Amino acid sequence: MDEISMEIEKLLDAVHRSDEYQEYQKQAAQLEGDPELKARVMRFRGDNFRLQNHSDKDELFHIAEQLN
Repeated sequence: MDEISMEIEKLLDAVHRSDEYQEYQKQAAQLEGDPELKARVMRFRGDNFRLQNHSDKDELFHIAEQLN
């Protein structure tokens, strides 16, 4: 294994051991265990994406409040 590959492996290991990644894994498991919650989260993600990428800048505040 070359030096770059070894360093990548070290980085991946550090990420997987991090508290943030562990919390992400817990939340991902919770979503998988609750289909209704997962559907709500996915709808919110889609709405948020559309808000950020397709909304008229003048209506941004009004549309953002509707997400809430």
